[in-house]
Amino acid sequence: MSRELSDSERCHVAAVRLLEYRFRARVELRRKLEERDFAPPVIEETLARLEDEGWLDDVRFAREIARSKARKGVGPKRIALVLRGFGVDDESARAGMAEAAEEEPPEDRLRETVRKRMRILARRHGEAWLREPEGRKKLLAYLLQQGYEYAAVTAALDSELRK
Repeated sequence: MSRELSDSERCHVAAVRLLEYRFRARVELRRKLEERDFAPPVIEETLARLEDEGWLDDVRFAREIARSKARKGVGPKRIALVLRGFGVDDESARAGMAEAAEEEPPEDRLRETVRKRMRILARRHGEAWLREPEGRKKLLAYLLQQGYEYAAVTAALDSELRK
């Protein structure tokens, strides 16, 4: 004997399936459920239920995105923009990024990114080129584009170029 699922149950099942694939921000999940033509009250009920059950947490989502992006050499400013694009509110983004930064400080990741980029540019242009204004400017521009703060970048560059 099979019974027909209610709209609320169907919405919950659809949401859990989406969350099994990967973490999602609340706004992103709402949009996905809207695309599946669930009614707004049913979606809101489902989102509240998922938060209560621990399936949906924007701070956890922000932490995981921040962790993942930082491992790829992306700086805090750019990570914040990515999180904003996912619809994560500023407070949750800050909290998630702070948790990720406790595990690995952005300064450590910046130094590692500087060293990696210096190796790449040194192979391409030679070690001496990095100490010339053109080389330093190129390196600085890359790091700023990755979302690191100017002061932190110049300090890390100075430190690495002195070695």
